[in-house]
Amino acid sequence: MSASANPIPSPARTCRQHLIRRAKTIHIAQSGNHNFGTSELAQLLHTERDKAPQCNDTEVSSEGLSLIAEATSVLFPADGKDSDSSLVYSGDEWLDLDLGVESADVIAGSTANPLIRARTKNFLEAPEKSFKTTLLLRWAAAAAKGVSVFPALPVLRPLKTLYLHGELSPSEIKERFRSSIQELEHPFPNFYQGRDLKAHLIREDGQKAIRRLVYKYQPELLILDPWQSFISGYDENSFKDMSTATHFLDTLIQDTGVTLIIPIHLGKDRSRGARGHSTLAGWRDTRIVLEPIKNNTAVSVDIYPRWAKHPDPFVLKFSNGTVWPGEMYSPQTSQIRKLVTESKGRIGREDLKVKLGITSDQAFRKALQRAKDDGAVAVTDTEVTLPLDELMDQDFGMGEEIS
Repeated sequence: MSASANPIPSPARTCRQHLIRRAKTIHIAQSGNHNFGTSELAQLLHTERDKAPQCNDTEVSSEGLSLIAEATSVLFPADGKDSDSSLVYSGDEWLDLDLGVESADVIAGSTANPLIRARTKNFLEAPEKSFKTTLLLRWAAAAAKGVSVFPALPVLRPLKTLYLHGELSPSEIKERFRSSIQELEHPFPNFYQGRDLKAHLIREDGQKAIRRLVYKYQPELLILDPWQSFISGYDENSFKDMSTATHFLDTLIQDTGVTLIIPIHLGKDRSRGARGHSTLAGWRDTRIVLEPIKNNTAVSVDIYPRWAKHPDPFVLKFSNGTVWPGEMYSPQTSQIRKLVTESKGRIGREDLKVKLGITSDQAFRKALQRAKDDGAVAVTDTEVTLPLDELMDQDFGMGEEIS
């Protein structure tokens, strides 16, 4: 087979592709700046070229940068209204296109297993009052500094972040943020948050408000908390309404390169996922699911990446106004749950006591009480079972035994 049958992307082409993408983003972000023109864009591209590892300082000349700036000004009007909506290349260009995963392509995870990829749309799903904002505010504030506060959801580099609230008042935002940044060093110049009452995913004026904010702050990560607040007044089960919202966000991603994380409420039937039209499940990428445990003093976090390996769930405990990494249960409580599960979800108290190897009645009662308080099991006078909701969700072959 000839060398041309397996073309290798040239460094110059890879550099040009990167600079063209950055030129488009910069040009649109300068919308409304009458002092910004082709020469200013070319000057900014000098900086982009010098700091981009794809370019190695020598791949594109000053004349080439000017040509990119001039073409960008023609193809993408400054107001962003008529920006190119297509992503079409020739077969050879697709073969040359560098789509390898680098740290710049990873929002959370690793290059080997990117849990959240750049320029994707991701849901944080949970019942109401289940630490969605608490978790995400702490993770995002740390991510803006390049710090991983949750080892199971690591970040590789600082992520310029814009966090738009849809529910909290200014005083609540300040209070929640103060709690979220415990043990993190100040300052936070890379993290922006707030609320715009006009921001909306379906109304045209609301879309313009969101777009203006993204152009102004140029975030890499955009959080809209929660989804329901940004579609208020419209039917979350309507294909027409939801497709208007998702199309706007797809366009925003293409125009600006932003990555989305959106907390969204679960319905009454949690097994069916997020509330809203079924098309949302096919539209979103990574799904992060929170489940309250331990009498709602902790939360189990399960991450379902669309294009990566499913990691093990992890637990965050609520303490002092925010959440911290922790263990789901103590070793003894975990052993109790294991024995109950192995007994098809229920076991007699005396049988459990024998299997645990506990001889003291008082010690056994305390062990059961701790397991019950942690929400690991349910306890009656005669038996120990998994919590009722877990019994109903799992098939232990007991048929109508569970009532």
